[in-house]
Order: sequence, then structure tokens, then C-alpha cells
Amino acid sequence: MAQMNGGRQDPSGGDEGLSSSSSGTTATNASPVQQESKREDESESEYMKRRLVERLAVSNNPEYSDVINSARTTQRDETLLDGTKWKISLDIGREMGTWMPKDWGISGDRLKLDFEIEFTDEQLYEREEFLGSMGDAKIVAVKGGRMTLSPSVREGVREISVKNGGWRVSRGNGPMGTSLLRFYIETDEKISRKGGDVYCPAGRIYCSCGFFSANTPSRGEKERYKKKLDDLIARAETLDYEIAAAGFLGKLKKNAEMIRLKVEMQESAQRFREASILDPDSSILKFSSKGDVGLTKEGGVCCKVNKGVALEYHILGRFYIQSCKE
Repeated sequence: MAQMNGGRQDPSGGDEGLSSSSSGTTATNASPVQQESKREDESESEYMKRRLVERLAVSNNPEYSDVINSARTTQRDETLLDGTKWKISLDIGREMGTWMPKDWGISGDRLKLDFEIEFTDEQLYEREEFLGSMGDAKIVAVKGGRMTLSPSVREGVREISVKNGGWRVSRGNGPMGTSLLRFYIETDEKISRKGGDVYCPAGRIYCSCGFFSANTPSRGEKERYKKKLDDLIARAETLDYEIAAAGFLGKLKKNAEMIRLKVEMQESAQRFREASILDPDSSILKFSSKGDVGLTKEGGVCCKVNKGVALEYHILGRFYIQSCKE
């Protein structure tokens, strides 16, 4: 993932080129500016950022400008999607592990539904279990209030009315503690094709995919484990030749080394897989128009089914997403 530029700060806690006198005045090769002392409700980092803002008023030094611009552009992960627009393609059909009826979608038919949405910054004042909380939940606006059902052999294109829904970033609930984007839209009608055995039930359609913020820097673990794994594989290939050429005692020793090598390769491969989840390759992501957030380009689709007092989410298929800039 891309990494946001951080500001430069002196390890001592001060900022380069700044000095304060007992009277609270700051001056460095520029006209003096009245410097207010640190307030009781202000942390050290907040105080230093305020000093930099005041210093910037009398300096054209780009070092200070870089720090201030970086501080201003950093956003909370929950707000990175605000106002962004995306194209969604639902691919409804039987998937492994679904709890839909046994005859649902057994023919292999699928429904393709396309629409555009905006993740607005408007608060969603409705409790929806799928989103997990009302906190930070916002409204999803569907462009034109409709989506398009792609044509089939029997039927042409159809327009389906859709209601706005909601969205929320669910932090730490994805694989390996990653974050998820969850959102839903709503339809009043059951969507199906004549003579088909697959349908999308009326009601809310729930979607989720991976959410990766540019505010989270890469720790480089994926690259380290990939290199280690490559080195182990290369050693194993060389060791195969050495075993073939070795004598009886040499074979025993080198076979023992091969066993240890294979164990280490398995451990490194597992670490690499885990690191790849936390720091996915950009090829599996679709980025916002600003490039500051990436969503996995494929996600899951489900519906909610009431089973007495229990609620179940049944898999309906998958969806594909891309920014409207593309």
C-alpha cells in the first residue's frame, strides 16, 4: 500500500530552526511572531504542530510546509471513502457453502446486476446488525435509484428500482485483523429471469470486501518472507544434487538437513501468506479516485433470512467493484 508522508521532527521533541525565549516569542531569521505558551489541555505533539503553523506565517522554508501539509491531509480511515463513487457489478448465483435452497441456482445460471453508488458522509440513523454499529454508519446513495439487469437468451435488459442503504468500515473484523467495508442496498421486488432457477430475494442485499487504508504503512514483512522462501527453495534444489552425489554417510547428513529445510519452508510459506493478507498486492485492489484507500476488487454478497428467533446470512454470490474514475 502507498504510505502517507510523515512530518520531520527533531528527536529531542523540538522542531528544527525554532527557538523560544522566556517572553514566548519565536524568531529565526524572520520577523518575530507572538508565541503562545503550551496550554494545559494541549499534548506535546499538538503544541509543536501549532508552533509550526505560527512559524509558517513568517517562513517559506519547505521543511515546515511539508510537515503542516502532511498533518492536514491525514484522515481517519472511516472518512476516506466519504463522497467517493463506485461502480458495482453483482454476480448472483450458486456458490460453495451457500445455505440457499438445494435447487437454487443448480443450473449454473447467474444474474448480473450493475449500478453506481456513492459512499456519502451522511449519518445513517438506523440500526442494522450487518453493519455492526450505528457509530460511523453512513448512507449509501444509489445513482438514479436503479440498477440494470443484464440481458439473457430469453430476455433483454431490465431496470430494477433500488433504495439507498448504508455503509460502514468494520475495523479489525477481517482476516488476520484487517478491516472490512460493509454496505447494503434494498429492493422491493424479487429479481429473477423467466424459467430460471436463480433469484435475488426482495429486501436488503448485503455486500462486504476488504478495506485497506494508505494511512497504514507497509512493514515490509511480505517482501522479507518472500525473499527467505526463495532462498530456501534455491537451497533445497542445490541440496537435491548434493544428496544424489553424496556417499552413504553424506546422504544421511544431507537428508536430515533437507527435512529441517522443508519444515522451515512450510513455516516461511505460512508467514508469507499471513503477511500477504495484511499487505495485499495492489493487483487485487481497486483504489479510490484519490488513491488513498484500496478495496478488494471482489467481495461477497448475501441476504438475511429469519429462522425463528435466529438470523442467518445466506450467500447469494459475489460482487466486483471499481472507482467511477476508471
